[in-house]
Amino acid sequence: MVIHILGVDARVVGLVARNSCDYFESFFELVSNGTVVVSLRSAEDVERIRSCEVTEVITPKNRTGWISRQGELPCDSSVAQVAFTSGTQGEPKGIVLTRGNMSNTSRRLCEFMEIDHSIREYIGVPVHHSFGLGRCLTVAAAGGRSFVPEVGFNPLEIAQMLRNGEINAISAVPTLWRTLLQRAELIGSLGDRVRWIEIGSQSMTGDEKRKMRELFPRATIVQHYGLTEASRSTFLDISSVPDEMLPSVGRPYGNVEISLDPEQRIRIRGENVAAERLENGRRVPNVDAAGWFTTGDLGEVREGVLYFKGRADDVINLGGLKISADLVQQQVADALGIGESFAVSRISDALRGEGVLAVVKTDCAISDAQVSAAVDEELRGQGVGASSSIHVMRVDDFPITATGKLRRGALATQYEEMRRGSASKTHRRSGDWRRFLQMPIFDEPDSILEIYKTMFPGRAVKSTDSFVGLGGDSLTYIEASLALESKLGNIPKNWQELTIAELGAIRPHKGWVKPVDTTIFLRFLCIIFIVAFHFSPFSYGGATFLLFAVAGYNFSRFQLPKVIENGSVRSILLSARRIAIPTVLVLLLVQTAVIGYSADILLLVSNFFVQDNWRALTWYVEVLIQILLFLSLVFAFQIVREAVRSGLRRFTVAFFLISVIVAMVAPTVWDTSALKDHLPHMLLWLFLLGWMLEQADTAKLKIGVGIAAFLSPLLVWGFVDRAEYIYHGPFWVWAGALLLLLFERIPLPVPLNLAAYWIGGASLFIYITHWYVPPVLRRVLMVDNYLLDMVVSLAVGVVSWICWEFFTRWLLQQHRKKGVLREQ
Repeated sequence: MVIHILGVDARVVGLVARNSCDYFESFFELVSNGTVVVSLRSAEDVERIRSCEVTEVITPKNRTGWISRQGELPCDSSVAQVAFTSGTQGEPKGIVLTRGNMSNTSRRLCEFMEIDHSIREYIGVPVHHSFGLGRCLTVAAAGGRSFVPEVGFNPLEIAQMLRNGEINAISAVPTLWRTLLQRAELIGSLGDRVRWIEIGSQSMTGDEKRKMRELFPRATIVQHYGLTEASRSTFLDISSVPDEMLPSVGRPYGNVEISLDPEQRIRIRGENVAAERLENGRRVPNVDAAGWFTTGDLGEVREGVLYFKGRADDVINLGGLKISADLVQQQVADALGIGESFAVSRISDALRGEGVLAVVKTDCAISDAQVSAAVDEELRGQGVGASSSIHVMRVDDFPITATGKLRRGALATQYEEMRRGSASKTHRRSGDWRRFLQMPIFDEPDSILEIYKTMFPGRAVKSTDSFVGLGGDSLTYIEASLALESKLGNIPKNWQELTIAELGAIRPHKGWVKPVDTTIFLRFLCIIFIVAFHFSPFSYGGATFLLFAVAGYNFSRFQLPKVIENGSVRSILLSARRIAIPTVLVLLLVQTAVIGYSADILLLVSNFFVQDNWRALTWYVEVLIQILLFLSLVFAFQIVREAVRSGLRRFTVAFFLISVIVAMVAPTVWDTSALKDHLPHMLLWLFLLGWMLEQADTAKLKIGVGIAAFLSPLLVWGFVDRAEYIYHGPFWVWAGALLLLLFERIPLPVPLNLAAYWIGGASLFIYITHWYVPPVLRRVLMVDNYLLDMVVSLAVGVVSWICWEFFTRWLLQQHRKKGVLREQ
């Protein structure tokens, strides 16, 4: 018998948070079998693993779409989950939830909303958060089905699925509903097809709730009030209550009770309340002796209806007069029209005990004086004259929790540090060369947020952003990986999908062996073999073909989700530009110094002309750019984007098959052997093979894609019989595909790991400069040695990459200072 903090002989499994079907289905199966689930921010979440004595970690697959699991969780006192609060006022707390807590919530929701087995719900929030998980459990208990969207809440996708009759229910938080309300024309009369809607517990105005009723006239629309510790404690049926009740959060339902303590803080009692929480490795009571859980929220009860008055911690005591920071924030933001760019917190004040801190984002056009005047006017409207206790601070971004809630306490702390004149690391003196250059691989940024800001100059980076969400591509991926590894040690496998806040929660880990992303390792390997093939007796050519598959893999991983989400091809065009500009500059320099000017080379279309020695040098870059431009044209059509949203894998397979057929048949129509088939229509299939390799996340898919990776080189290259310039291309494709299917990352000793990052990161620059190094060496040093040619070529490429990154970041900094470049 093993005594565990979560029960005798308890099996405690860490489940890595993923917004996927597999997360929920793994959760349901584990909890049903009596296993305790601990929500982890990553597989390396050492803090939670240790504090909860986790013995096994499971990383769910990224599968999205329809959840097939149906049924109810057992209703008993067995521990089901340790869920962590969002941490708006400090460190997240570990809440011990039982199966009874969860099943109680699901049962009350089903009864109150009159949900039946016909429900088909679009889950617009992450299923690993309390709200989304509760919705999935409720739908499963009713015998219905839940849909997990691939790229999160998407109004276009919702409209299409309603049009197709695929969904009849939607759940989302108020922030997301506001996005939909702003584009209500997308829904239009389709709103009649929605039967059930649940809205999360964030603040929502009565006017917004009325608009929800108008847009979805036949739906049962319910908003709840609740916390992780006491999920869905009250329900407000927006679809049926009179207008005067819309500002409320409704009444308790079922065996849940609501009351207020003497300080007007909301108290909750019922079977939905977690009786215990984890504190310093021990289970401690979460309720008092009478079973009441006292929240940190202020409320008012009128005729049994609860009105939420904000966080108790957010109440500002101005010389004995109490005001709500949340109310002041909302009123001033509405008055000035600055919405998400404004926040209010309390701070200490020598005169009145506490003062008002008005926080404005740096990119907000409203002046500090206007903000101060608006706050003063609002306070006077509430009967408080406190002009001298109003303080204004500018910040780049607001500190928020992983679920998007504002951390007012962190703002107050930041202001106090600034007021004390503490030297903030994030505002280094302008003479610091590292600050001037702004390159993460040399700089030592103070936070993950600072790393991302230097990676994406000109972007308004927030702690809720991820690398993929910011439009990162394969070029910035390597640099960001290296910067994060220097900060954290081993980085999570899916770090590019994690928010900055989630990455910041990971404890640094050091070691002599570090894993490198397989795509970076392959770029490192390929570019070395390419240089070796060009300069040495080494005869195993064809590695360039694998680079197309690697580029496609990263495109599917980073840019395709962005294109699907926002319907813009801007990120594709930016990637093409990032490749084209340094290439053209190098070619311009070479042509100026050596061969004279040639338009087809400078326009990066020389691969369409009979190739001499000069035109053969940049064919890979030219074809890659041409493929990106072609894809930007393809995805510019809405019908294509909708086809992708309706079935990404189906679209990818169809696109790949078409590209293979084109590559097989095209030579019979247009014989491009004189051009060595270095053309986009002949090599697109390799790029799309990379898509399929990236999207193969199950054993069955991996086998299928593996077969496609084996057969396609034989079909294409065997069919056109171009062995004289394909070299060992099929073997490179087979080896690369095998590594990408089997390994997400490859562990390497630290020196080799660093070499892979540096050389892999500089692979583009090595490729476009390496041809010109040996002639210079022969002329300057009078030396003809292929090993020296290789080493110096690699070094020149790496140095060129570093100099280019320095220059471009410095240039963007100068533009921002002059106001030429606006944050996006």
